Amino acid sequence: MNVPNSPRRTGKPVLASILIIGLASAPSAVRGADYWLAPPGTPANGSTRTQNSWNQPLPWTTSDVQIIIRDNPKGPSDTNVVIHLRTAGLTNLYLMDQLTLPVGDYTARSLVLQAADPPERPVLRYALPAPGTGLFRGPGWQSTLLDLSQTLGRFEARNLILDANWPAWATTNTCANSAYVLGFALRGLSVRALAGLIQNVHILNCGANGIVPLPRYYAVQRECFPLSVEVPSFNFGPNAQPVWIIEDCEISDFHSVRGGYASAILVRTPSPLEAGAHPNVRVAEVRRCQVRGAGNDIALATANSAGISFYDNVVVGTALGMNNDTAREDAPLRNVDLTNNIFLDVNLLANIGVPSRGADASGNYLFTNITVSANTVRLRSVPWRQDYGSYEWRATAVGSYTNWLPVSDPSLPVGRLVPSYAAGLLVGAADRIWFENNRFTTWPVTQFYEPDPAQTNLAVWRPLHRPLYHPVTGQACFHGPHLYSATNRLALWSMDSDNYTLLLGLATNAVAARPPLPTGFVPAGRLGRVEPVYSAGSLVGAFELQVAQPVINGNQVEIRARYVLHRTPIPAVISESPPAVRLSVRRGPNAGQSAIGIWTGDATNRVAVFTYTSVAGAGSDEVVVYRGRVRSTQTRRRGRASRCCGEPPCVSSGPRTWPTTAAAIRACCASAAVGRRPAR
Repeated sequence: MNVPNSPRRTGKPVLASILIIGLASAPSAVRGADYWLAPPGTPANGSTRTQNSWNQPLPWTTSDVQIIIRDNPKGPSDTNVVIHLRTAGLTNLYLMDQLTLPVGDYTARSLVLQAADPPERPVLRYALPAPGTGLFRGPGWQSTLLDLSQTLGRFEARNLILDANWPAWATTNTCANSAYVLGFALRGLSVRALAGLIQNVHILNCGANGIVPLPRYYAVQRECFPLSVEVPSFNFGPNAQPVWIIEDCEISDFHSVRGGYASAILVRTPSPLEAGAHPNVRVAEVRRCQVRGAGNDIALATANSAGISFYDNVVVGTALGMNNDTAREDAPLRNVDLTNNIFLDVNLLANIGVPSRGADASGNYLFTNITVSANTVRLRSVPWRQDYGSYEWRATAVGSYTNWLPVSDPSLPVGRLVPSYAAGLLVGAADRIWFENNRFTTWPVTQFYEPDPAQTNLAVWRPLHRPLYHPVTGQACFHGPHLYSATNRLALWSMDSDNYTLLLGLATNAVAARPPLPTGFVPAGRLGRVEPVYSAGSLVGAFELQVAQPVINGNQVEIRARYVLHRTPIPAVISESPPAVRLSVRRGPNAGQSAIGIWTGDATNRVAVFTYTSVAGAGSDEVVVYRGRVRSTQTRRRGRASRCCGEPPCVSSGPRTWPTTAAAIRACCASAAVGRRPAR
């Protein structure tokens, strides 16, 4: 196929130049009044807002920090505020209330929050709200640890850990408690600034409670944005450079209750008319970040925006790699690229557009000029999805014709399990899409259809899904005429990212379903942290550690683990000496036991065998196999790996009925004999 050059088709060399000279490669450009803070409760020792230093830090209070940002007491005429958070010789925990900006004009203010004693990172943890502070405010309410929604001139955050503290909130009388059914989201960082840098920041323990039942006038369940950046304005021009960088960050440990979900990294930029004249200009870049998902979240997202690049990122275990489904006539979504990322165990690489939004009277589409290129992808499964809606999409007679509409039905079980779908690129109503040089592998065919792995005939996926009707809503899709697909590849075996062959037959309207790859290594357990490998500033691969089903011989438990490399298309020599890999029984009747694996295989595809003695025949062992920070977790229940109680899907040993209540799921877990897939 003759594929015209996409605006960012040769983007990697351009991005490499930015890595060398750009914003994130150099120290902070912000210089101003320096404030040294210590964790709450630290003795003040005479420090004040105007008298503080590295040796005499001011104890953190939210009110003090707000005054420092607003008034800059050390230099009222200076526009820059740099806050250093001390940890050396102190605790690293900053247990804090929500930090917001008082209403005002901050467009001339530059604010920096950074660790004072790197490499140790301070932990900013969201304290539980005091009783009686009005937590139950109704549907759609949310709370953010750092809520910097007033427009700053510049914002930087460096070397921090932001802990939204969902587990603590969920076990107390807050909106995060499962008793609250009107929807709630707990977020990490939301910032609105003309320019900025977020570097080496880890955001964890965000969460979302779903609305139960979800009424039909809510399009989606409650959504959480752990890291949200908005760029309110930008001067587009032929030589404009990115003003926002998010790099080397990590989002993990998201908590979902009743269908609440997350878009882990959300970036929004302006999309004026002049943005269309500069398709190569980028406003913001997200690079070298990691997202470790909970199975029902989105890793990367944007909305109503123009000029965003996502590259050299690693995503593990999310439902969706990237989502672009929000645009308006006055703010179309365009000039976005997703290049040279690794996605492991996702159900869908990327979604572009919405099915019912076609071209306007001038032939323009709301979603246009989007590149999905050179990504390495492993599709996890055709997954279960829990539906808490009080409606479902049905073919409905409307006068003389039939249309798909959301129809309320009080008899629908709340939390019912419905199958979803798996695909590479799902395209709704969008135009000028480049889909090229991506490399796919899948989980084994025997594990791919999550509702019932034995039904391998239903285990199908589509590299490119450009349907006539949306697979969930049934709505007609009004596609643009320009979609370019070329040199996408498929691995020969499941799980591995090598030995590729060309994916042939991906015509611009391809919807043909394909079976998953043949069974090779069959994993069990949940893939945790992986180890990215970089060369000359670009992502060239990632090592992962996966475990297989345990083998039980009397009181001996044998577990095999595989350490394998996933390469990106960028050529690089990657080798290392045999890693020391260990097994640890973290919880359960055999807690405390450990073993060291014995390796076989080559440098980038090794298998280790671990054996430990079970001293108790009942109960569950949570086993972690790890090498440094690379790890995988498995739960062994009475001699087999399983999903934990309370997590669907589980099936009874009788007819295939699917439990929806927590009590029914627990009972099902205790008695199920068939149909259970390996723990994730």
